[in-house]
Amino acid sequence: MNYFLQRSGFFALAAWAGAGIFALNAQDAVEKSESKARPFTVIWAGGGKFPAVCIGKDNWLVCTIPPGLSEIEASSAPSVEVGGNKISTSVIHVCKEHGICLLETESKLPDTKPFALAGQEKIKPGVQLTSLSSGESCRSLVTGKDFEYLGKNLPCPLLRIRMENDSDHFCRPGTPLINEDGEIHGLVLPRRLKNDRTAHAIPAPVLQKIIWEMEHCQKSGPVWLGFALLTSSTTPEIMQIKDNSPSSRAGLKVGDVILSINGNPIQGMPDIVELIHSLPAETPAKIRILRELKEMNVDVTPAFAGKSAAE
Repeated sequence: MNYFLQRSGFFALAAWAGAGIFALNAQDAVEKSESKARPFTVIWAGGGKFPAVCIGKDNWLVCTIPPGLSEIEASSAPSVEVGGNKISTSVIHVCKEHGICLLETESKLPDTKPFALAGQEKIKPGVQLTSLSSGESCRSLVTGKDFEYLGKNLPCPLLRIRMENDSDHFCRPGTPLINEDGEIHGLVLPRRLKNDRTAHAIPAPVLQKIIWEMEHCQKSGPVWLGFALLTSSTTPEIMQIKDNSPSSRAGLKVGDVILSINGNPIQGMPDIVELIHSLPAETPAKIRILRELKEMNVDVTPAFAGKSAAE
């Protein structure tokens, strides 16, 4: 899906996906990590085994959809290995853009608690992580963020991860990447990059968005705000407001300069792109703006993107 609308040099921020403003604090993350927050293994049709992690609720698992699995097969839920036994699951959400799905078991997963997720402020290059797989671990590092790959826009900014070990064992799709606070920083995606020790990972804020929306909206997907910025300038000044959009209803105006979103400062267009991805639908986002010579806060409630957002 193309989230970029370019008209007369304007960059229309119409639809995005992501999250992070509801992540737990570091102490909560450590407590959850000490309470047996651990990866599981799911078994898909055909016998393929891949990692999965408990996030959000104690009977929810997030995993990647194995490469080559068709939509029909993806709708057939895998089983999860727990203590030598197999527990059936049901698929409650499939995110085709990211190649991940949310599974639900009939009852609480025994002896486990959901992982905490890293907040947006921690998602930055240089962070050292641990890649967990089948009870083993290897060091990994966030080397950067990719907004496009091989000339194509990505559905959201992805983490570029470099592994210490040159092994498929630690780059399997769905492998969790854990930061020093015991929080999930991202999940390894099926796409392998040219360097065998490098992979893309879906950031924790995107996972948090999906979880929050499924808990509160019973669906998840791209959201839109309905304002456009001039691409020829590094100043995030609003040049256009779409009629009947979340931005127009919130009172944003042409000429407003965006200073921060939910307390995260805006340094340039990449910050706008990434932070818009962090906004769950139907939840007010605090956008600090400069209007003429006065700073002020405006609460904008993102809406799920529909046909009107893409026009």
